[in-house]
Amino acid sequence: MFELLISKGVVYVFAYFGISNNCGLYHTISHHFLLFLQARTTVLPSFYNAIPLYGIKLVPFRKIMRYSPQHPFLVDVAGVMTGVEGERKYVKDRCVFSIAIICISFYILKFNVAVLGEMVDRIKGFVATGEQLLPVVIFQFARVKTFRGM
Repeated sequence: MFELLISKGVVYVFAYFGISNNCGLYHTISHHFLLFLQARTTVLPSFYNAIPLYGIKLVPFRKIMRYSPQHPFLVDVAGVMTGVEGERKYVKDRCVFSIAIICISFYILKFNVAVLGEMVDRIKGFVATGEQLLPVVIFQFARVKTFRGM
């Protein structure tokens, strides 16, 4: 059905889709994650046919601040980690996973990034070592909620 619309070697931009862990009793595929397409999912050829060499394309804080709250894309962002909000456990489709909110800032701008699964344990372990007071962190493919001020 879609074979004629997708070409090998072409880069596409996806918007309005979901990603979930592939967990539960039955797995339809062997991949670690599932991609959920929705009625409003769009797939368009990219105007730029190259994937960044290192896989990270940092978006400046000020540019993210101009995005609407319904911005459909995930971003790569770096900043100073200023805090970790309490860890919570969630159950979805018989899978238990952890979620924590990481606070990162750049001058007076503050972002909260939700971290899921094993990354929660890695960040907790990193913070527990106490080696750095204010570490610089990079989040790849993050959905960022923005707040003005600290």
